[in-house]
Amino acid sequence: SAASDVYKRQPEKYVPLADMLLSLTPSPLLLLCLVLVIALVESLALVGLLVPGVVLITSTASMAGHQDITLAWLIGAAFIGAVIGDGISFLLGYRHREHVTQRWPLSQHPEWLGRGSRFFERYGIWSVFIGRFVGPVRPIIPLVAGMMRMPPHTFIWANLTSAALWAPAYILPGYLLGRTWQHHLNCLLYTSPSPRDRTRSR
Repeated sequence: SAASDVYKRQPEKYVPLADMLLSLTPSPLLLLCLVLVIALVESLALVGLLVPGVVLITSTASMAGHQDITLAWLIGAAFIGAVIGDGISFLLGYRHREHVTQRWPLSQHPEWLGRGSRFFERYGIWSVFIGRFVGPVRPIIPLVAGMMRMPPHTFIWANLTSAALWAPAYILPGYLLGRTWQHHLNCLLYTSPSPRDRTRSR
């Protein structure tokens, strides 16, 4: 391509850009915290409907791919955040059933609750597990499960097992994309001639 031809002729022009991209990437600890928080918020009742969780977690995982972060830690952070988020939603429905429906945004959008209720009635105890992977009902199902008085031990089982599958499924694509770009950046940095070499070549 034209871009690759330019790179082959003058690769040193790309080095400042690569350095800038690396400098803008947050620290590994901050990235882990971001993944945990995004997974938590994306799983919270109703909030997840307003937050583009998939885009945010994929972008953050991609940035993590540029860092020397063990993949298991990244998946673990997403797993913990998802479990906590669904757990909070379940408790809200279980303990505050009457109040939740009278508060915004459910007071303005009762159809959200109706959609979740129909999904729960159709799939029963499997709704929490399946709902984790169904975007339109994912943030509402744990709340509905609590309101329907699903046994806590049943919910915990579904919450843990679904999060164990959800975390790698949502982390891996962005992480692998980031690793691929990092590989190209490393090749760019290591193959670019140093200022001394360029002076000698002249």
